[in-house]
Amino acid sequence: MVVKGVPRRLDRLHLQARHGDRRPVCERPHQRFGRGLHATPERVEAVPVDPAGALDEAGRIDEVAGSARMDVYRHPLPGEPARSAGVVEMDVRDEDGGEISGLDAPCGEFFDEPLAGRFRSRLDEQAAVSGPREEGGDGSLGALKAEIDHVHLHFHRAKCPESLRAANSNLPSPLPVPKFPTSMNAETLPPVPTEHDDPVNTRILVVSEDLVEGFQRYPFQHIAEKSGVPLETVVERIRAMLRAGVVRRVRQTLLATKLAHGALCAWKVDPDKLDATFEFMFREDPFSGHVVTRSTDREISGSDYKLWTTLKVPQGESLEEHAEVLRRITGAHEFVLMPANGIFALGVGHVRRKTMEPGDKSENPAKMTTTTPVELDPEEWEVLLAIKEELSPEEVGADPWGPRADAIGFDRERFYQIAESLDKKKVIGRFSTFLEHVKPSQSGQRVTRFNALFHWKVPEGMQEKAGSEVGRHHIMTHCYWREGGPRFGGVNIMGVVHGTERDRVLAHKAAIDAHLAEVGIPLLYTNVFWGGRSEIKPSEISPKIYREFHEKWKDSPCVL
Repeated sequence: MVVKGVPRRLDRLHLQARHGDRRPVCERPHQRFGRGLHATPERVEAVPVDPAGALDEAGRIDEVAGSARMDVYRHPLPGEPARSAGVVEMDVRDEDGGEISGLDAPCGEFFDEPLAGRFRSRLDEQAAVSGPREEGGDGSLGALKAEIDHVHLHFHRAKCPESLRAANSNLPSPLPVPKFPTSMNAETLPPVPTEHDDPVNTRILVVSEDLVEGFQRYPFQHIAEKSGVPLETVVERIRAMLRAGVVRRVRQTLLATKLAHGALCAWKVDPDKLDATFEFMFREDPFSGHVVTRSTDREISGSDYKLWTTLKVPQGESLEEHAEVLRRITGAHEFVLMPANGIFALGVGHVRRKTMEPGDKSENPAKMTTTTPVELDPEEWEVLLAIKEELSPEEVGADPWGPRADAIGFDRERFYQIAESLDKKKVIGRFSTFLEHVKPSQSGQRVTRFNALFHWKVPEGMQEKAGSEVGRHHIMTHCYWREGGPRFGGVNIMGVVHGTERDRVLAHKAAIDAHLAEVGIPLLYTNVFWGGRSEIKPSEISPKIYREFHEKWKDSPCVL
């Protein structure tokens, strides 16, 4: 029998066969086919196997010569004429070779001796090529089964010649060729879920948003262990969410209050310039981080300050000087700087906070973190700047920091040790996957809808106690002791809460207000500033970039 259609030179180490470059894989006489010198033409089917998605029906009808009985030197043997041979030609393109795991076709009654062991497929040296399998019924050869990436593709042999029917009356009857996919590739595989509420993504995000404290040598392994999700899945899902924009950035955060001078800054601008000023702060000023428009439910102290930003400048530089340059460039009327005297809560965790009930809090009051700057040596600055940049999707993996150590010429172990020393100096924050919590995803889902800045005024001398009691409530993503001054009613405790329902956000605030009253802290004033348009980016802390910015804009008038 002659079987055609297997690419020449196709094996696991050399997949360079050209389409149409074929040879017989087995060529030998068969006793049941009789003797003879002349081959009988027979119509056969060519079934394509094509990763691009070729049709599973017969690709074409052709005629080939029936097999003639030959000796081992391919010389015809004398005897009766050859019978026609049923042949299936499988068009296996060169790019498919590595995908075929083996042929599963045990020998049936139709052949006197099996081919297995005597002729082996070069597609997989561990899999033998054997004869067709009898399927039962009447009137056809058995089906040859190929297994491609766990997808079973059944190729039905051509119809048995009439001359063989009488001698083989128990042959199976013809069966229709079934429909099957011709390949499994990136286009046919199901997409990786990217929405934040997918059950697996939720398990990952509950940890990865704000529960990875300090510097971790292998942060994604840490996320995998705490979430109970395999590392491979953690990496796959975070990469997919980052590329889809559900996660807006992945990075090691720094406690910038230890490294730079910072403040919350409220801006009074003309209503018709609000959007333009917003754009400038977000796109042109590297030292403005959060940029948010805010409004109040009623006209009240400070309600005419519609634009709010966080602002940081390198150590030794002046916040007032930088804010004054921004005021001149944008044409803003006034600004109010509100530096933090103490920090009681600093996190994100929007997914984790979705199910929190109003009043949920820790057993003990939050501890206040101070904002006293620390001094770093040149090596520490070099490592710090290397780890603070956000990770690309390709860097999300088992070892994100090793290549960064290599890039700056540091021994990896030395790099890790310096990073861990920075953690001990309290200049390292958390490792985080920051969700896009304002804009909707590609499918229209939002992580949150409402961003509320709460203001509380408590009696002088009670700021630290009040901040500790507010900060112990789990719903608070941020809580600070900031002095707002007379423009904001003397407010001195500020905090941020996110939520998907406005009434739910207000219920959280009501629970906090009630708790402050229970612990004996009177409220002299309180208000809510609702967030509108919002953009967030890491604030720059580089002295070099600061100097470049001010050199660029030193003589510029208002540009808006």
